Amino acid sequence: YGSDDLVDDFLQAHNYSPSENELNNFIQIAHDMFSAGTVTTSATITFGLIQLVNSVELQDELFWEIENYLIKRDVPTMFEIQHL
Repeated sequence: YGSDDLVDDFLQAHNYSPSENELNNFIQIAHDMFSAGTVTTSATITFGLIQLVNSVELQDELFWEIENYLIKRDVPTMFEIQHL
C-alpha cells in the first residue's frame, strides 16, 4: 500500500511505535510546517493592506479596476480576475 500523508509516512518509518523523543520531534516539524505557511500569508496580506492605506492613488486604481473589469455579480470568475 501507499502512504496517505506525512503522519502515515512517519509512523511507517518508525514501525508504528515511535519513541517519545521522535514523536515530539515530529510534532515540532508539523507545527513549523503549519506556521510557516500562515506567517508568509499573513505578511503578504499585511504588506498589501499597508500599501493600500498609505496610497490614495493605489486605492483609486484598485477601485477603478473593480468597477470597470468585474461584471456585476457576487463572485468574480477566474477569467475576470486574470484581467485585473
